[in-house]
Amino acid sequence: MISTSREFVAAVRSDVIDANLQYYQQMFTTGNAVMATDPYGKEALLFYASLDATGRQRLFKIIRQVMADTISSVLGILDGATNLGQGSGALVLELAGRSLSGTLQDEFLEMEEHESE
Repeated sequence: MISTSREFVAAVRSDVIDANLQYYQQMFTTGNAVMATDPYGKEALLFYASLDATGRQRLFKIIRQVMADTISSVLGILDGATNLGQGSGALVLELAGRSLSGTLQDEFLEMEEHESE
């Protein structure tokens, strides 16, 4: 059960980055049939097939970084560090009446920093 902002961030990180990266790796390496019927998917599979092993590793590192950057941006919004240009008040993320906002982005970036070490 999630009860702290750190646990929330860890769960988001696991569900979004770890699970999705695993999905993408499987999808590309197996030549997912759904992707093969979609014009964009076909193009992505052809691109992946054109890469050597090092290029494939780099592609997944890029995909992971894009996911991490996106999560960081969304957590910054939830923390109130970014107001989406609206200036219409604070956005607060609560769990069971307890605010989780305020340090989400910092905690996420700290976890990411430890991941890269």
